[in-house]
Formats: sequence, C-alpha cells, structure tokens
Amino acid sequence: MIKLLWKQFSKQVIRSKQLLVQRNNQQEIQDYFRQLKIQSAQQRKDFENIALQLLSKEQDKCKAYFYFLEISNDVTLKTLLQEIFTKTFLQLNDFGNKQLALEKWQLIPLDFIEDYMKGFDIKPAEIQDAQVKILTLLQNKKPLQAMKLIMIFKDQLNMSLFIDKFIQLDAVQDFSKICITSPNLLKDFLIKLTQSDKRHHQKFATELIRKYNLQKEDYPQLIKIQNRQAIDRTYFPKIEEPYERVEERLEGYPYMLFHAIDKLLEHNKINEAYSIAIRQGLNDQYKLNGVLLENPLLKYDGFGITEQICYKEDPSGFIQFSDFNIKEEQIEFIDTVEKLMLIKDLILNSQITGFDTEFCHYFDEFAIGGVAIMQISTEKNIYIIDIFNLREKQELLQFLNSYFASNKIKIGHSVWNDFTVMAQNMNLDQSIEPTNIVDLTFLYNEVFPENKNNVSLANQVYQLFGKKLSKKECFSNWQRRPLRKCQLHYGAMDAYICIALYLKLNELKNLDLDQLPQLQQQHQTQQKQKKVLQIQKGEHLRYDVQFQKLIDDKQNMKFLVDSMLKKLAAFLRNLGIDAEYNEKNDHFNIEQQAIAEQRIIITRDKKLFEKPQLKAPCLILSDNFNTEQQFDEMLKELQFQIREDKILSRCVKCNFDHVIKITPKKAQQYLDFKNNDSFGQIKIFWQCEKCLQVYWEGNQFKNSIQRFTKVAKSKDD
Repeated sequence: MIKLLWKQFSKQVIRSKQLLVQRNNQQEIQDYFRQLKIQSAQQRKDFENIALQLLSKEQDKCKAYFYFLEISNDVTLKTLLQEIFTKTFLQLNDFGNKQLALEKWQLIPLDFIEDYMKGFDIKPAEIQDAQVKILTLLQNKKPLQAMKLIMIFKDQLNMSLFIDKFIQLDAVQDFSKICITSPNLLKDFLIKLTQSDKRHHQKFATELIRKYNLQKEDYPQLIKIQNRQAIDRTYFPKIEEPYERVEERLEGYPYMLFHAIDKLLEHNKINEAYSIAIRQGLNDQYKLNGVLLENPLLKYDGFGITEQICYKEDPSGFIQFSDFNIKEEQIEFIDTVEKLMLIKDLILNSQITGFDTEFCHYFDEFAIGGVAIMQISTEKNIYIIDIFNLREKQELLQFLNSYFASNKIKIGHSVWNDFTVMAQNMNLDQSIEPTNIVDLTFLYNEVFPENKNNVSLANQVYQLFGKKLSKKECFSNWQRRPLRKCQLHYGAMDAYICIALYLKLNELKNLDLDQLPQLQQQHQTQQKQKKVLQIQKGEHLRYDVQFQKLIDDKQNMKFLVDSMLKKLAAFLRNLGIDAEYNEKNDHFNIEQQAIAEQRIIITRDKKLFEKPQLKAPCLILSDNFNTEQQFDEMLKELQFQIREDKILSRCVKCNFDHVIKITPKKAQQYLDFKNNDSFGQIKIFWQCEKCLQVYWEGNQFKNSIQRFTKVAKSKDD
C-alpha cells in the first residue's frame, strides 16, 4: 500500500526539488498523508526512508522540515509523522538556520526538544514563550507533556503559575518531582494542596511533609482539616454522643472546640453549643443564647468511679477498690525520675503484676501519639507512670526494658497492641522479647472455651465478679495534667483488675501458673503460623489484604530495601526500578515508610518478617549474598516487569528518576579528575537533578549497559 502511494505521490512532488517547499502543492501532500497507513514496523521503516529522501534532496533542509511539520499538523498520523520527520532531520545535522529554529520550536515533538535545542545550540533562555506553551498544554489537559517542557526550562519559569493547573488536573505526583528541588516552591505547592477539597490531595500533602521532614506548623490549613475530620469521625458519627465528653476531650484546643460547637449547631443542639461556648470563653464569636447545662465531667471530681462521682449513679453495681480493700493512698502517680527510681525495684521484684496503658488521642496525622500513661499494679499497690512526660528519659526506657524482659509474670488484656505501640513510640530495645506475659484473653479462653467471642475485660469482670466495669473515662484526655481523680481511679482499676481476674480464673480451674506463659506462647505460635498462611502468597511473601493492589501491579512495583541489602538497592536502581533504601535497623520505621510510600519491603531479617503485627508487604530472601541471585528470588516471587528503556535511567545514589544531560563544563564543577586528559576524552555527562550526582559515558557505563541489558533480556525470555 505504502509503495503505491509513494509512487503516486513521487510523480507529483519529486518532479522539482523546490516543489516540496512551495505551498501550492500542500493539498496533494496532505491528501497523501491522510491516506497513509503505518501499521507495522516495516511500514514505519519504509516511510522513514521516504522522509530521508524528501529531506535529503532539499538544499534548505531546515525549511523543508518545518514545511512537512506544518502540513502534517491536521492529519490522523500527526504525532507519528512529525516524530519520523524530526528524527530524520536531526540525523541530517543541518542546523544552520537558528533564527528559523527559534521561531518554529513549538512545532517540535516534545520528546525531541532537547536534541533539537542542542543541535541548533539554543539555550533555554533564548526561547521566550516556553511559559505560554506550558500553560497551553495544561489548558488542553496535557500535564505529562507540560512536565517535559518544565524540566527543560525550569530555571526561567515562574513555577507558581502552574501549581493550580496541576492540582486541577490531578497530576500532583508528577509536579511534585520538580517541587522537591525548591523548598519555597514545595511549600507553595503543599499549601495549595492542603486547600484542595479532594481528600487524596490532602493525604499526598501529608506524605510529602512526612517524607521530607517538613514542619507541620507551616501548613495550618491541613492540620485544621485533619482535626475536624478526626472530631467528626470520633465524636459525631451519631449526634447522640454526650456533648460533655467532647468538651472534656477538647478542652484547651479552642480552634477544635469551635468546630465542635459548629457541629452541635448543625444538629440544633443549641443549649449544648451555648454551654460549651460560655464555659470555654468562646461565645463572643457566636453570641448564642440558651440554657447553661453543666458538664459533670468538669464540675465534679473525686476518687471513685465516674458514674458515681459525676453522674450520681448508684455505685453498687460497679466493681470498686473497696471490693478488694484497696485505699486511695495505695495508688501513686509517678511523674519524675526520682519517684520512678524509688518504686522500680518494688515492681521488678513482684512475682505477679498487672499492667495497662492509656493512649494520647491526637487528631492530626503528624502527631506522635502513643502511650500517655502506663499503669502497673502489684497485689498491694498501683503505680501510674507518666509516660507522656517521661518518655525521653533514659531511666524510663531502661526500666521498661527490664520490666518486659524479666521472668516475673506480667498480666494484661489484649496486651500485644499496648506493647507494640509502646515499643514503636519509645524506641524500646527490639532485641528484647517480652517474657512471661499472660494475656487474660488466652487465660479466659482456657477456662471458658465456649465463650471465645465474649472476652472483653468488662465481660470478664461481670461474669466473674457479677459487677460492671466503669468505662466512662476510656476516651478522656489522657495527656492533660493534672489528671482528674476519676481518671486516676479508672486507670488504676484497669491495671489492678488484671491481677484480680488472674487469681479468680486460677481458683476456678486450678491452672499450673508456672506453665501458663509457655502454654500461651505455644498457642500464639500456632495462631501466628495460621495467620501467616492465610495472608502470605508463597513461602516467603506476606502482606495484609489491603495491599493486594501493590502485589498485583507488576508494572509499577516499588520496593523498600532494608539495611542488610544495600547492594541489591543499587542493582535495582541500575535496572530503572524504584527502590528506596532504609539504613535504620528499626522495624517500625521500615514498616511506616513502606506503608506511607506504598512499597514492598525486601529483607533477610527473619524477626521483621515474622512479626505478628506486620501489615506492610514483605518479601524475605534467603541468606544468599550474591546480588543477582537475590534479584532472581525477588523476580521469581513477585513477577514484576523490567523495561530495557529504563536501564540506567535512575540515580543509583538517591533513587531519583530524573537524570539529565549536562555539559562537560558543568560536570567539571562537580568532579575531580586526577588526569585531565581522561576528562577531556569524555563527551557525555548526566546529572541527577535531586542529589546532583554526576555520571559519564566511560568504560564502566558501557559495561553497565551491557550487563543490565543482558539481565533484562534474560529475565524477559
């Protein structure tokens, strides 16, 4: 087909050398272009030969080239034809007419712009309308094409003009690549992202702020949004939530109280909104009128259950310390290192202790959160340790490490979550395995196997003691100081009741208490093996089902390589694969990064792989130290895609995916060659736009190309 068309076309066009650059034959050429079909590699090659013949015959190849670009502008194969003509023209090296090149640069296919400018020796600053072209592309909803020009002309552009457009087009991840090179631009970009009404934009802003360790205080709008969303989620799923609990929890946070008042007004809770506004000194903003309702949580306090002290309920139906002959003076709040040192041996030497924790309830996604207090009870005394204010003290960390590692029995309810959060937030020694910990859930199931779905602490108390366990303070403000006496009572009871239940359950079934921790450990091992089998794919890969998409996306897999596999990270980057490297030997840090950046963890650390609470996708490799064999293990298990065109496209040093060509003069600013003659022989240099690492086309480059191309082809076979 193409030969017949060419034969017909050549009679009309190649009759005269000048005919091709004269406009009177434009219609015939366009008709030919419209009929043209290029559906195979051979047909493309045939037309490339035609383009070469057409341009080679012309004295002014540059003028002819632009002529063909213009007349192919409104045909179906526009993009393909212009790419072929451009590629052919660049091969001919006819770069004499620079002025014409400057006038016509917008016609050039974007993939060839850099070579085009290099051929005509055009500096980015010589092109005056690049910004207009980029805005036009964005107006036409072509953010990827716009990004190509931005990367070329970035030094002369007002980047702030593009922020809104990229956000509107939902191309924020693409634009973030240029933003991270400029702190001011990144800040402007993040501020605009936080003002977006799209939740995933706010989430992406949060990820960037975390990733680059930025100050969250610079983005008050994002914090405000997160706070409001958390309040709505926590306190207002139903408007029946007691308003006094909301006020108690938010006291001291006026900007959040404003939102709570607004929510109450939305639901026509006028008196509740008015009461909070008056008590918290916020009514100047609202000018509300109503009936002042008391907040019993803030008005009344005393050492006892909240239902009795604040709500005047009959306490006889609740478990109380008087049931165990425990007095208020037997409960001590430990808020200094000196106090901790006085009681640590009493705790460590106790044969059995009960423990519990209460958490900080933060509302923004940047807050550390974690444990506010830890309650530890012996059979006679209860100690409430102020973790919130002592968390940075080395003495506290040493005590907690000793406590969890001791061979004394430690009793709690659903304890592993408490221990995990504490270990993560306080950098407890992860090499220490918690020892002799008894979970009341396990113990209760041993005694009452028929009640496996009814193991809450409150249900256990009711079944064994016939009384209710107060839970009014569960969601109160545990980081505020001083704690209310009702809070102290609640916290102390949750720790002491663990011992009481432990002893009661033993009475009912005369358990071998010395063997109980070992029995529980065996049970946990069985459950863990069962859980891993349910969630893992193959023998060495495990992941929570929420990350199934990461496992299924073979084209865009991203990896997080731990400190044991640094060479593997470099190997993957050479192949153009997105592989971050985490040098910290911190399981929590690795998992959080993997989840935040949607990566699959690659490790040889069995402890990390076998952690029961690990949710992030994780692949464990064998103890093989050969990097390519490690890569083979990854590929066999995950079946991800390797692209030859991505080889050596990523910075090996920092993993950034944009490495650009630079001049030898610029490269010399970053390199220190001992032999200047060697430097002079190198013609091509590249530089990472993020970390400024310079690469060049030497023997190592050629060997790397051969090596990794061979790897890619062999894995594709």
